[in-house]
Amino acid sequence: MKNLKLYLIIIPLFAVLSIIGCKSNPSSYNPVGDQNNIPWSRITSGKIAYSQQVITDQIINFLFEIDSGTKQLKVLNRNTLYQFKYLTWSSDASKITFVDYDNSGTYLQLFNIDSNGTNITNIYPDTASHSYPSWSRNGRLAYWSNSYSFPEGISIDGTAFFNDKVCNLSRAAWSPDGKYLVVSMRDSTTQGALYKVYLSNKTYTPLLEGTGIDSTNGSLVIYDEPQFSPDGTQIVFAKWGYSLGNQSEIWIMNADGSNLRRITSGNYDFNPVWSPDGTEILFERYGTPDNLFIVNADGSNLAQVTQNGGGYPSWTK
Repeated sequence: MKNLKLYLIIIPLFAVLSIIGCKSNPSSYNPVGDQNNIPWSRITSGKIAYSQQVITDQIINFLFEIDSGTKQLKVLNRNTLYQFKYLTWSSDASKITFVDYDNSGTYLQLFNIDSNGTNITNIYPDTASHSYPSWSRNGRLAYWSNSYSFPEGISIDGTAFFNDKVCNLSRAAWSPDGKYLVVSMRDSTTQGALYKVYLSNKTYTPLLEGTGIDSTNGSLVIYDEPQFSPDGTQIVFAKWGYSLGNQSEIWIMNADGSNLRRITSGNYDFNPVWSPDGTEILFERYGTPDNLFIVNADGSNLAQVTQNGGGYPSWTK
């Protein structure tokens, strides 16, 4: 997954993404339960969705839910057709939106699955690629889109919205009031800066500027995957680049771009999401396999959440 992330930001060629489309029934294999190893004292509210892919005699895709109320790890869905990528809970937590290819294996598409793990539907069928969905607090859906007529931009609720500047394959963060998005964008001077994009007039202003590519000393730095804290005062994001030893770190800043703080370092950490109370950050760490980790919002008290694989987390209240 680490190399995939690098490919998609620098050269967004979606043919490099593989899709497993086996339609045979899943085998009787059950993954080793992580329930007893989950640090329940750290997961005190809401529900966490995450995915896992298991390879036995075939490839099986699992959608899991960690329920803080019942202290249970549930399998919401298991199948050999859909990979559950870039998960995000809807604003009312009635469904989970995820990304996978269409039936032809040509275009990345958005799908909804009910919160009980049933009724998978393609919500915006299109001859374009859509990825990284993000729900606003009032029920609007923003996502990255790419097509010949609308290259590398942000769409909202099924309609192309913004591509005045090239948008990276990354989550767009809704402001708490729904008036603007924080988007990772690139141009001739940067490969990944964070900008505010206002919904009313599509104007954009820099929030956190990155650095450009220098093939001599590898001074690439990219900021992406932003998400606002529940109270709207802070933004968590991933920072990665050659200058970090080709690693990725989790950072937090104030909503106005000030007071930057590094939360993790020394690994390839990405896909950060806030806990419902804003005190914890859940994220994915690259490994064999990738796993989920949790850390306090001040960078202290790191703990591993999954032991046998997990990715694309989303946390709802």
